[in-house]
Amino acid sequence: MNEVLLCDALRSFLEDALKDLAMRGKDGKFHPPKIVNGYLPLRKRRRPNESPEDDEYPFVIVRAESGQLEREESGQASNTTHVTFIVGAYSDPENLEDENGHEFCLNALTRIRGAFGTLKGLCLEGKYILKYPIVWKLLPEQPYPYWILEIETTWVFVGERPKLEEFI
Repeated sequence: MNEVLLCDALRSFLEDALKDLAMRGKDGKFHPPKIVNGYLPLRKRRRPNESPEDDEYPFVIVRAESGQLEREESGQASNTTHVTFIVGAYSDPENLEDENGHEFCLNALTRIRGAFGTLKGLCLEGKYILKYPIVWKLLPEQPYPYWILEIETTWVFVGERPKLEEFI
């Protein structure tokens, strides 16, 4: 499986699934999260006391974290990739009633899980199968006013696969 193509497909899938999810941005306005490839972009210049992520919130990062290639009994190669989605939300520290950044993260989680449930046979683009469990966690130490939630998924490539001998 080409992990880059899997992550491209997941980003496109999430763009559509989250297009009408309203999350607060640093600008105080509500808009859908940015879907980010791998890591937040580096900033060339920072203002004093500003986090490099200030302009990026809200976001969902799609990152291939690890994987494995195994031999099945049939001699075929089985390719598995672990993809993490990192949801970032923002709460306005000047507004005492706006301490619900964690709820924005949980709403994104609900939307993402629901979107996965619409995949026929849990298969994305006819070649990537989502395997359960889907594991999520809100980080115990949050960098307030920013909030982070991680979603861990496992994907298996299906379709015509090369024999393991082709890899050695």
